[in-house]
Amino acid sequence: MAMIEVPDPNILSWRRHGILTQYTPRKGDHEYQTPGFPDYSPQKTEIRYLAQRWTPFEGTYIAFRAKKPWKTMFRSRVKELYFHRRADLDAEVWDMLDEYLEYVRDHAEAFWEVLHWFTIKYKPERDEEDDDLDKYSVSAKLYRERAARHESVGRSMEARIRKSATFISPTSPL
Repeated sequence: MAMIEVPDPNILSWRRHGILTQYTPRKGDHEYQTPGFPDYSPQKTEIRYLAQRWTPFEGTYIAFRAKKPWKTMFRSRVKELYFHRRADLDAEVWDMLDEYLEYVRDHAEAFWEVLHWFTIKYKPERDEEDDDLDKYSVSAKLYRERAARHESVGRSMEARIRKSATFISPTSPL
């Protein structure tokens, strides 16, 4: 079930692949969605249906992760600086850029996961009678590991942004 039509900005919700979606909620002027990616998210009441789709694909996801697609993403990153000439940047700026690049390389897996979100079913629904919790053990482990990577990179990225903001002055070449 694909999307039948592109929603008008006045439309509040629509179905996409059978799941009720909405435009990504915003707080103030802050843009949460990565530019260039779809600007919608599932409605909270529909997340359980996304979770039900997980179980048949668990093995496929594990096999795909074994290929380490985040390494491909990092190797294919944009490598040019636009609007800046290298000769105009001082050593401190280059050190900061090198440090940032090393950070992104070291956390490429978490960045890849943030850009490729989906719902993992790691426990039965409340109304689901299921005593076999072992069948969720692999998914639960994947979920915990992903969540830990996201939390870690989120906290450290915020600290790096604060540090960079104090480093870069209005007269800085950046």
